[in-house]
Amino acid sequence: MDGAKDISGYKHMLSFSDGPRVCLGRAIALTEFKSVLSVLIRNYRFELPEGPKTVIKRHRSILPRPKVAGQKGASVPLRIQRVE
Repeated sequence: MDGAKDISGYKHMLSFSDGPRVCLGRAIALTEFKSVLSVLIRNYRFELPEGPKTVIKRHRSILPRPKVAGQKGASVPLRIQRVE
């Protein structure tokens, strides 16, 4: 079994909880996030520091976080440019 396929809905987002005690504002928050994301994608270009050749690894910590291979700490810097 593939772990990602076993998770349905938003059960992987612990900030909203799940089941009978699910956050009442979950649907509103997700709708707002999707609308903001669509505006960002239309108006900005996001690039990794070394372009598509940038190697992303898992940073070892309590929570899994991404990091650029060879750099200290859990961070993935992006170059952001406004699309005109």
